[in-house]
Amino acid sequence: MGLGYQRSEEEYLLPSLLSPGNRKDGNLAAKVGVGIQGDLGRVGIRTELAYRADFDDSSVAAPKEDWFGDVLASVGIVIPLGPEPTVAVAPAPVVEAGCADKDDDGDGVNNCDDKCPGSQAGQTIGPDGCPVPVSIDLKGVNFDFDKATLRPDSVAILNEAAEILKRNPSLRVEVAGHTDLCGKDAYNQKLSERRAKAVYDFLTSNGVDAGRLAGPIGYGESRPLESTPQTFPACKSEKNRRTELNAQN
Repeated sequence: MGLGYQRSEEEYLLPSLLSPGNRKDGNLAAKVGVGIQGDLGRVGIRTELAYRADFDDSSVAAPKEDWFGDVLASVGIVIPLGPEPTVAVAPAPVVEAGCADKDDDGDGVNNCDDKCPGSQAGQTIGPDGCPVPVSIDLKGVNFDFDKATLRPDSVAILNEAAEILKRNPSLRVEVAGHTDLCGKDAYNQKLSERRAKAVYDFLTSNGVDAGRLAGPIGYGESRPLESTPQTFPACKSEKNRRTELNAQN
């Protein structure tokens, strides 16, 4: 509904040569109605049914009328001007990274759980972020009786040990050789040194930096794994005829 101003014009007959007469006027107007508008995408359809009143009380043809009314029915197309409206998208909230999302020393353990935040590259790291001592088990690197030559089964184990050392560049080890309880102490000391030298040479020839290897050191028969009689052949313990890599850090 609404109120407004309406301009009107009326022609009427005169009993003279000046006929028709003409009257122009403006009056208050009112309108009330109902309508439906449908959205078809970029355009819309609008329908309306309304009653309009013109409060013209100066009509010559109808001098007794104080106002005039009529019914309006319309169907139209609504075309909006300008760009299509866009839906404002709120920016995604900025989430600040907490300690669980940070790993300052790059060791794979987040700052919340890292108890050793200054660990160095190349170290073996445990779930608490601290370096884990790496032990290299050389059980099986044994020698034939009175020999310092690497056996094929020992070579396979030493190949694996060399890979472990190359993956852990901060690890230093002692190369130690041992003998069984057969023979004289002086002879066994020299034999253990040759066995340690055989392992030392194998590792350095397979990419392990000699600066990370302590030795080769021979311990003779002073550190047996099995206490056997010194009488022959009971003294021939294969477990005692061995070479070890002992971690130094």
